[in-house]
Amino acid sequence: QHQHQQQQQQQRSLQQSDEAWFPCPGCDRIVTSQVLGTGPRNHHLYSRTHCCLECERGEGTHHPDWGCAGIPSTCFCRAMLPGVEQPAHYLLHVPEACTPVGNAIQPTVQEALPVVLFLHGSVTYVYPETLWWDIRELVAKNAVVQERFIVVAPFASAGEPLSLVSTTRTKVDRFGNTVAYVDDFDEDRLWSTLLVACQALGPRLRVDWSRLSVVGYSMGGQSAWNLIARRGSRFSAAVPFAGCCAWHRDAWNLAASILRELERLPIRSYNGEHDTGTFAWRDFMWLAQHRALSHEPERESQQHGNLELIVHKWGDNLQLCLVRGNESCHCCWDPVLHNENWFGLFSWLEQQRCATPLLLASTAASAAQML
Repeated sequence: QHQHQQQQQQQRSLQQSDEAWFPCPGCDRIVTSQVLGTGPRNHHLYSRTHCCLECERGEGTHHPDWGCAGIPSTCFCRAMLPGVEQPAHYLLHVPEACTPVGNAIQPTVQEALPVVLFLHGSVTYVYPETLWWDIRELVAKNAVVQERFIVVAPFASAGEPLSLVSTTRTKVDRFGNTVAYVDDFDEDRLWSTLLVACQALGPRLRVDWSRLSVVGYSMGGQSAWNLIARRGSRFSAAVPFAGCCAWHRDAWNLAASILRELERLPIRSYNGEHDTGTFAWRDFMWLAQHRALSHEPERESQQHGNLELIVHKWGDNLQLCLVRGNESCHCCWDPVLHNENWFGLFSWLEQQRCATPLLLASTAASAAQML
């Protein structure tokens, strides 16, 4: 009963303050307000009052596919960021050994846990519910993530403060309208969201600040690069998929400070072999040069089922992994994220340690002090 009252209170809070989301009156899901739009197509697919038509009809089930625009409220979180009036939202996974007790999390394990910041691609901007699909599949298919990682997955969807809306790119939304698209995550707000999310876990669930890693795909891969160019010294590792650094604004004029952020950071980039617009050899060679590594990488071929991985190594902590044999040359992330026995990605992330972590075990420090 207490948990139900808290859920109702959370939904009332969302309804009062968050225009991007509303609570489904028929279940525990939070629904993107994008289903309230209009346009020339697909009106028959979505409910305007519930997460899906099945829930609206009281069938006790949910549409198994695109027809449900809801996300379980148990993993849906809200963050107030310093200097930002509008709340940001993110999905949270904590290991099953940590169970919710009231507003806090009561762990049955005492060790400090690693945190992975998971960054979605640009399609999530117009279909926010797909981020839950990403996290649901990752947790279901990767036991290392499920049992040993905290996952923080922020939204850069329409109406969210983390999205940098494009002035040139457009996208057709779910109702057939051509709308402004998204370019990237806002890096400062992204960093703030990660810190607020970690602090919100409270003292009962210990975050290992020396094991903050970032994983992102497509737009999220680009954002991972952009983030570590500014905050890499606070991360233990970075794994961009299908995305390269955008080198925003005056980035090249800040080369010295960027190198300080990246000089020790383990980086593994995964890209489709023929998706050549998503990786830049010059970036890896530049980093290798300044890490006093060989200009020419070692080349290693690995076979994982139907996939071949061509790994270019400038040492253990700088690798460009080109995926061959995937159905889509761009969408190379799911096989790597979901097949831990083959690729061992999160087992590797779990072992990495940041040499200069934030010393923020106390929740008294605010996100504003950490920027």
